[in-house]
Amino acid sequence: MSLTQQIIQKSEKLYQQLETDRDQLKVQLHLLNMQAREEWEKLEQQREKLRNKLANLSKDSADDASDRFKHLADEVREGYQRIKKSLQ
Repeated sequence: MSLTQQIIQKSEKLYQQLETDRDQLKVQLHLLNMQAREEWEKLEQQREKLRNKLANLSKDSADDASDRFKHLADEVREGYQRIKKSLQ
């Protein structure tokens, strides 16, 4: 086999490996996108609960409600950060 043929063969093998890597990444990116969408939907539901809790706060239960509100707000904030991180 000539040197040129060897170079071509190695180049073809390298290209095929790059194609395989590309295909695997493409699947992973698609799954990541799906996971981010699922996370977003959960966070939207939590955000709606948070909005409802805020609307229903009363002075009598302010301390307890405030703690639950803060906890839920923290969960939503952390979820947004996870999505933001996964998209970078």
